[in-house]
Amino acid sequence: MSMQSVTPARFARFIPQRYRLEAGKCKKCGQVYFPPRLVCPECKSRKFEMVKLPDEGKVLTFTIVHTPGSQFTDEKPLAIGIVELAPGACITTQIVDTTFDRIKIGMKVKIEFRRVQAVGEEGVLAYGYKVVEI
Repeated sequence: MSMQSVTPARFARFIPQRYRLEAGKCKKCGQVYFPPRLVCPECKSRKFEMVKLPDEGKVLTFTIVHTPGSQFTDEKPLAIGIVELAPGACITTQIVDTTFDRIKIGMKVKIEFRRVQAVGEEGVLAYGYKVVEI
């Protein structure tokens, strides 16, 4: 299948970690990497198995963005955080449905699959994950 015949939405479905939160787990040392790696930085093994990350984690750090990119102007300001889902497996994502003063390092969160933005004048929707407090 040529890349020119693949629409953006169809192409995105071929990226397992984007929609199913699949990570690579090293078969030799057990380290988990998201996104998956080709070579384990710990033991240099090239043998991995795919594992699904849990849908709950904790906030490692966060920031409040007051001047986001143009596609997020209707959401400003917004909170962006780094969330650990498994030891060593972190995602960067938007923290939603809470007030900024409630967001804390160590806060327990759950992933929700939501619309991230509308792309272009045609309004093509892009979906991804955001997190909410649990």
